[in-house]
Amino acid sequence: MNISVSQTRSRCHRTKVGLTLMEVLVVLVILGLAAMVLIPAIRGASGHGHHPDSRLRSNARGIYNQIFAAATENTGGRTNYWAATEPNTEFANYEPTSTEYFRWLMTPYDIMNPANGAEALQQDFSAFHAEGLLEIRDLSDLTPETNPWVVVADLSEYSTSGTPFMITRNINEIRLRKWDHVQTPLQNIGTGPFHTPFGGESLIVVRVGGGNEILNQQQLFWDILNPTLATNLILQP
Repeated sequence: MNISVSQTRSRCHRTKVGLTLMEVLVVLVILGLAAMVLIPAIRGASGHGHHPDSRLRSNARGIYNQIFAAATENTGGRTNYWAATEPNTEFANYEPTSTEYFRWLMTPYDIMNPANGAEALQQDFSAFHAEGLLEIRDLSDLTPETNPWVVVADLSEYSTSGTPFMITRNINEIRLRKWDHVQTPLQNIGTGPFHTPFGGESLIVVRVGGGNEILNQQQLFWDILNPTLATNLILQP
């Protein structure tokens, strides 16, 4: 059987085109799979880095570090810089609320009235800037309406590491709860008197030891928030 040169070239051409198309299809499939895996991860990392929750969380860690430093160094001879349900008025004259506690920490120390101000916390209000709340420019602006935080009372630098110290106020609880190794949801988050800053979607917690995290909807359980089974009271805003 005679095969012309033109027929041979045509067959070779078709074979080469077929192989090339197959290779292109394989590459496209691989690239598509890679995109499906990488794009969500990149978006998630980018969003997390610039989300306002992250800034509030980072700034709140500075509050804890300053309080811990003051408590361990015992500046000014005071016995306790941690929030208390019954402050010793000889050293700390403030109403047992989270806002008054923060105001006391920021108030300048006066040797004539040493219990009225601790001067243990810089008047940097970036840690109190939260979505849905009015901006705080000076100490007079720090009120229960503008303060996004609640503080767990009667802790110390010797408390178990990981115990919650500061929590965004949308938790709407008056005490830390034991969970007895059963996953118990935070039932009042975003539904009580304090809906802001994050409603029922998330909260931020700063822990003894300086650890801090944003808990999303899948993590709003007592065993995650309170792994140390503490039962301390929470000072309201």
